[in-house]
Amino acid sequence: MSSAVVRDAVLQRLSEGARAYSAWWNVNAHNQLSFAARGDLILTIDAFFPGRPEDYPAIGQWPELQAMTEFLRRVRGT
Repeated sequence: MSSAVVRDAVLQRLSEGARAYSAWWNVNAHNQLSFAARGDLILTIDAFFPGRPEDYPAIGQWPELQAMTEFLRRVRGT
């Protein structure tokens, strides 16, 4: 079982009746930001290369990250 699967399972368990967040990275610059709520993994995103907000239909359930999308657009100049 991969470490990503274990992290996701732990995050889902922690989010039962709550919201849980995870920030993970390693020395090779692999990373992920994850959000889980009500026992479900809602969103996992690459922090360095997130892509477009449209690529993540569940982003609306993570209001803190959704609030940053306009800032990220300005930083990238898009």
